[in-house]
Amino acid sequence: MKAIEIKNLTVSYKSLKTPLFKDINFHLNYGEVALLSGFSGCGKSTIINLISGVIPNLIQANYVGEILVNNKTIEGKSVNEIAKEVGIVMQNAELQIINELVEDEVAFGPENLGIPREEIIKLVNKYTNELGLLKEAKTKTLSGGEKQKLITASTLAMGQKILLLDEPLANLDNKTSHALLSYLKSLAKDKGYAILIVEHRIDQVHNYIDKFWYLRKKTITQLDKQECLKHNNIIKNEITITNNKPIIKLKNMDKIINKEPILKDIDITINASERILIIGDNGAGKTTLLNLIAKLIKPTKGIYTQNIFKRYNKKLGNKKWFSKVGYIFQNPNYQLFMPTVYKDINYNSKSKEITEKVIKELDLEHLKNRHPQSLSEGEKRRVSIAGVLVGMPEVLILDEPTVGQDYESLKKIVDTLNNYYLETKATIITITHDKRCAFALADKAILIKDKEIKEIGDTNLIKNYFKC
Repeated sequence: MKAIEIKNLTVSYKSLKTPLFKDINFHLNYGEVALLSGFSGCGKSTIINLISGVIPNLIQANYVGEILVNNKTIEGKSVNEIAKEVGIVMQNAELQIINELVEDEVAFGPENLGIPREEIIKLVNKYTNELGLLKEAKTKTLSGGEKQKLITASTLAMGQKILLLDEPLANLDNKTSHALLSYLKSLAKDKGYAILIVEHRIDQVHNYIDKFWYLRKKTITQLDKQECLKHNNIIKNEITITNNKPIIKLKNMDKIINKEPILKDIDITINASERILIIGDNGAGKTTLLNLIAKLIKPTKGIYTQNIFKRYNKKLGNKKWFSKVGYIFQNPNYQLFMPTVYKDINYNSKSKEITEKVIKELDLEHLKNRHPQSLSEGEKRRVSIAGVLVGMPEVLILDEPTVGQDYESLKKIVDTLNNYYLETKATIITITHDKRCAFALADKAILIKDKEIKEIGDTNLIKNYFKC
């Protein structure tokens, strides 16, 4: 039985001169897990938003065609009505979290569906355990990956048998990704769920899917499962530069938040021109370590020394500090504030020539006049990277820079970062769970586990972590 069917669908936005896609047809059966992939910005999230009723109820777009859920049209239905049958995990986890505590967030959906309190308690216990979450944890203290797990748990607790997941693996570590996918596969196989996953990390997904749909050139095509691997390869590392001059040192450093240790006894030396990858499972403290290195937060204890400036004794970074230390946040929305893509990128640029060069390298020329908040999450990420690179920082810090990228866009990001490295000999420190590019972005790795540095090594440490 068909859970979802799309017939002859054409979608247009006011910000686009031509339709996003035209006359597409698609269906998803109960008992199936389907993958929907394609280039960044091609319309994958738009399809999710249409099926869930977010378009046109919350986001304006013009569409012609028919969308059926359980063989009934959703035209004229509110988001709340559709949500009784369709659960959605959105691409930006923070947009879905509204409660202060994890257990309240997971309980919120079932409460709105009128599920008895005793049953809600069971659901909260079940799905926090399934996803490895602490019920009493505060949502604002969660890592990006933990927030992703939380919104997935919250959606699963609502019990809809049609599930739409938009980049659910975005910030998840390797182990958690496979555990989630295995669980979703069991829901489809054993309980007859219909599950649609939008995802670029095809290396993680392909063993768990029944169908592969590919959106490209304004149309959608069903391809053989093995075809999906052609759109996904590991990018090789072809750069090696050595420099033993220390630029940043952290010694005996701790970070405690609300009496909870986040990082303990951190000792690291970062040399000029090193490319470092910070790896570890969700909640290990990776982003906190980046924030300490960047002087975005103060350590609870420990010594910070640096050789970026001859004199800089402030515990937090200021305008002077960030003129040489560039930071690309995990959530690109934190960095996009100008009315057009071009103005956002050019805001901190050393010159217009540099702006144009980076825009071209990251394939953003066709987006220059768009509002940044109108872009897909993958496009926003490329804009945020461009906006930092044009400032020519000596130290470049990136937190999950490749989320939402198809393979071609991923290669452009890697090439741009590595070309920047070769041109400037900058120090680059990256967090990523994306196996496709991890090897190409680093020569040195730092493994964080149980809030401590467990190991420092070369690319063999990256290889062992990703088990490839």
